[in-house]
Amino acid sequence: MAQKRQLAAILFADIQGFTALVEKDEDHAKIIKDKFHKVWETDLKNYHGRIIQFQGDGVCCIFRSAVDAVMAAIEVQEQMLQEPQVPLRIGIHLGDVIVEGKEIFGDGVNIASRVESFAVPGGVFITDIVFREIRNHANIKTISLGRYEFKNVNELIEIYAISNAGLIVPHQKKLSGKGRAVTNKKYWISIATAILVPALAIFSYFIFFKHPINDKTIAVLPFLNVSNNPSEEYLSDGITEDILTSISNIADFKVTSFSSTRQYKGSSKTIRQIASELHVAYVLEGSVQRSGDQVRITAQLIEAKDEYHVFAKNYDEPFNEILAIQSKVANEVASALQTKLSTGEKKRIEKHPTLNTDAYQLYLKGRYYWNLRTKQGLDSSIQFFSKAIKLDPNYALAYSGIADAYTILSDNGYLPVDSVISKAKYAVDEALALDSSLPEVKASYAIYLSSMEGNGTAAIQEFEKIIQFNPNYASAFQWYAIELTAKGKFQTAKEMIEKAVVLDPRSKRIYYTKALIYLFAKDINKAIDVLKQAPDNFSSDSSYIEFLAKLYYLKSENDSAVYYARLCNDEILLNVIKKDKITLQKLILKKTREIGITAEEIANFYTMAGDKDSAFVWLDRSVEKKEYGGLKFLAISPYWDPLRNDPRFALLLQNSGIR
Repeated sequence: MAQKRQLAAILFADIQGFTALVEKDEDHAKIIKDKFHKVWETDLKNYHGRIIQFQGDGVCCIFRSAVDAVMAAIEVQEQMLQEPQVPLRIGIHLGDVIVEGKEIFGDGVNIASRVESFAVPGGVFITDIVFREIRNHANIKTISLGRYEFKNVNELIEIYAISNAGLIVPHQKKLSGKGRAVTNKKYWISIATAILVPALAIFSYFIFFKHPINDKTIAVLPFLNVSNNPSEEYLSDGITEDILTSISNIADFKVTSFSSTRQYKGSSKTIRQIASELHVAYVLEGSVQRSGDQVRITAQLIEAKDEYHVFAKNYDEPFNEILAIQSKVANEVASALQTKLSTGEKKRIEKHPTLNTDAYQLYLKGRYYWNLRTKQGLDSSIQFFSKAIKLDPNYALAYSGIADAYTILSDNGYLPVDSVISKAKYAVDEALALDSSLPEVKASYAIYLSSMEGNGTAAIQEFEKIIQFNPNYASAFQWYAIELTAKGKFQTAKEMIEKAVVLDPRSKRIYYTKALIYLFAKDINKAIDVLKQAPDNFSSDSSYIEFLAKLYYLKSENDSAVYYARLCNDEILLNVIKKDKITLQKLILKKTREIGITAEEIANFYTMAGDKDSAFVWLDRSVEKKEYGGLKFLAISPYWDPLRNDPRFALLLQNSGIR
């Protein structure tokens, strides 16, 4: 019989004490067993589950997703807790399995079985990998039961209990099963016996911080908006980001990007936990409170390892001094960490892009909407940036913001390049004329060169200047890596994206870019590893799941491709694998009518569908529309491999306009 390998959520369940129950009351045991079988056979249909085997008082099932498995387990357990009660225990793990008929093999099966052995009647236990898949689902509650060592499993497994109302969550000390709990004491003893004693201190340092930490690594957490007006959230976010930018001007500091720290807004995690996840030694946090024409900003710098407050200050000033306060905070951080500022650093910290606080507020609103990256958000950002310029015609960053908004509108297929290129060029030229020293302005120019003019060679030269000027600019390293990749300079691109990851360790865009680089370098396995090793909060992101589905498709691992395609409802890929050409044509035709889809993306759909002629028609349209954002990868992307030997492809490359 043929074997089938796939990624699946594996569920084991059994009735505890069933043998003793049969001996005590055979009739009651049969009632319980019949209910057990009926509920599983009925409920699994609602969650895309498959029963691999009933084993008397036990069952083994697999599911397409961890979420389906957990939701099914909750529903089953809720019924088992009703009369007549069934003392059922359930364990779930997610991993690669081999299915052969009514048998299932693999390490994942072993782990799921071990987890189930620890479970208690009325409870649902899951492994840490399942937890990462379901943690963002508000209707599923969990609690950690600690780490465990299982026989024949090399790594420690953390077990979680589903803690939804009605389910049983035992005390950790009462658990027993096929393995042993690993307390902190046992954990350190096992390390001490495995390595030389002199290395213990070094290793423990790595355990807490993951890797050695520079003494001047800093994360600026989102300042709280404690004003009476919730609509001023944009102000507290904007002030946070600008304080972070001011501190980034200090060469001695490594400052985590705001796109990573923003994720901790409203977080209940401790400073030590946050610092460990971001790999920093210091955390700056604070609040913003505006009342009429006055503003109070509090700021406190905390040393993460012992949560010692290095300094804490209140700044009470008229609101029109808001920009000066930001400079004071940056100087305070430098002083507290005994950092001597150069003349150039002092000038950059004290320099303000505008002295008009009304224009500054409009600019912050523009940036707030720009960060949404939607068509409506980008349109709104242009309006606010334009209003800021009316109040201060010398506001270089506002012009830069307009240029960036038009670039994204064209890159994302919302507007054709020809309709925005003149507006983007005017905005970027004005920004450069007003202040070409600002890294943000230089970046706008580099992105314009690549996306609007197809001149990646010139963009690379600009990015090299930017990262030399500001080595804390994570996005510049990312964009630089993208342009290097498009030119086939993969090794340098990998080095640059690693620097971006260090500065912005929880950025979805940067991890996505890192995976793209390895894909274009023809290392699909590494690209998959990058996505799977990304921070936990990315696991439910549809773009990540869709990317994983396509990577597995490119590897011809269709079972895994289908698994992820179903998770993100990628109907096109599912029908590509099914080879349903009629449905594919309908789906792609529907895509052509959607807003925010580029001609290059439509061409890719037709390529996957095996319709080369239609693919070339849409690629020609992409060239006509000057969609350089995607076209620059034509020469290297494996997505176009099915077309590469066609004479039309060489002609297309020649006419693409990419420099």
